[in-house]
Amino acid sequence: MYLLVLGWAYQLQRWFFVHSETPEEPNLLVVFGSESSVVRPLIEEYARHSHVVRVFNRTEPSKLPNCVDTNDISALSGILASIDVKGPKRIAVVGVATISQQKLFTLLKNEEIDQMIETNVRSYVRILNEVVPAMVKERYGRLVYLSSLRARYPAKGTSIYSASKVFCESLFGSVGREYGRLNVTSVSIRMGFFGGRMVDDLPPKLVEDQLKKVALRRQGSSNELREAIKFAFANPYLNGGVIELDGGYSCD
Repeated sequence: MYLLVLGWAYQLQRWFFVHSETPEEPNLLVVFGSESSVVRPLIEEYARHSHVVRVFNRTEPSKLPNCVDTNDISALSGILASIDVKGPKRIAVVGVATISQQKLFTLLKNEEIDQMIETNVRSYVRILNEVVPAMVKERYGRLVYLSSLRARYPAKGTSIYSASKVFCESLFGSVGREYGRLNVTSVSIRMGFFGGRMVDDLPPKLVEDQLKKVALRRQGSSNELREAIKFAFANPYLNGGVIELDGGYSCD
């Protein structure tokens, strides 16, 4: 009997240390701006074994299994509450949505400015207001904001876009600092040049000139971004800061 008790104690101790050291993956992924080509592989991966909520801005994404799609941010907390998962909900949010800018400040129309501020700034405040209480309740949350090198290196024709990136980096970082003790963490990934709509919309000569400033002399891939996001999910000590994912642009 004594040996049996010792055996159970050993197994319990082993279970505790293994599970306390092994980070748990999110089982409920929320993506704001889900049509980004560089993020879609991550969505498809999680949709194969988890629940995904895609909050789209204007264009409804193509259908995927295990995905709930909405363009109503105010409905998000209710959607999260209605999704049934095994065990505690481990919620992760990836902020992708943004409206880019290619005009000088004085050439922007008021409606263009309002649209950028609504999508790039106010929408993120509303998203966090919907999801952070659920994360606090479950004592688990991972917030990842996809920022841009323009937060650090503003360029001509990026005034409001660059400022909005700085705002959200600070917003996400502050939330991570406020709720880190409750296992709700945040990180911004400051992306360099990646394939997709934003780079495709730029003049080819501009992209060519900018890539000369990248140490690797190439664009980033969707797989490299996906691995960075998953690293942010997996590492609970990564909180409130910025990952420079730009191939060495920021080292210049």
